Amino acid sequence: MQKLGHGRLIVGLAALALIIGASWIALQYFVPSPPFRVTIATGRKGTTFDRARFARAGVELNVRETAGAPENLKLLRDPHSGVQIAHAVQQ
Repeated sequence: MQKLGHGRLIVGLAALALIIGASWIALQYFVPSPPFRVTIATGRKGTTFDRARFARAGVELNVRETAGAPENLKLLRDPHSGVQIAHAVQQ
């Protein structure tokens, strides 16, 4: 078996570090992290959500009360509404 010289070892470790670094940067750029703030549209006044569960996950929850499912759908379709989730409660 051939001895691995110090020069080859350093070059190999540098190449490995470069590959890991490039992979890390690519993943950060191409795979976005989840949002830190989420706005949810809910169809009934007084509907509560477990904000503590969202807070434990590091997500700030904003609840927007609406007139019901049709308005929720309208907000979801509007890219400028800021609503990412909608919840309709049947009565």
